[in-house]
Amino acid sequence: MGWLFGFNSPSEIRRDLNSQRTSTKLLAQKATAYGRHLWSVYETPAGERFINLDLIERGHDGVWGYKSMSEDMGPCTYDCPLDLLDLAGETTNEYVKKWRESVRAHHASKSRKFVPGQLVSLYGKIYRIEDTVKRSYMVRQIENGRSYRMTPKCFAAAQPV
Repeated sequence: MGWLFGFNSPSEIRRDLNSQRTSTKLLAQKATAYGRHLWSVYETPAGERFINLDLIERGHDGVWGYKSMSEDMGPCTYDCPLDLLDLAGETTNEYVKKWRESVRAHHASKSRKFVPGQLVSLYGKIYRIEDTVKRSYMVRQIENGRSYRMTPKCFAAAQPV
């Protein structure tokens, strides 16, 4: 499914989404990414639960729109709140299982704390953390001795050595 535009605000989109989904029961809903990712857990009449993502964007003309996809359609974003994963329960769909594992890994990487002096592996290279500056890390590559400043987003893939 593509994008559907024609709304005046994100709240208007939420009202429209919640009113049109009558065949499923909304169990929980949370927004992430500054309200641009609307995550929901629904239950079908058969009792099956699933996670849905509504991407919300503002078009060039100032009109708001959204794109819906359920977890089995392959959202390529992993900021789904962990409590919604728990609420959705177990699944037999292998693709959904892998996606949920990626969501948990995303949250785990965000909660890791590194300390000065620690060695980390990142993109096949070994770095020593020299210092933290604001939310970034000052690191020195072991191989060539060069220093770099890395943002948390860049550092998300770092693994302790």
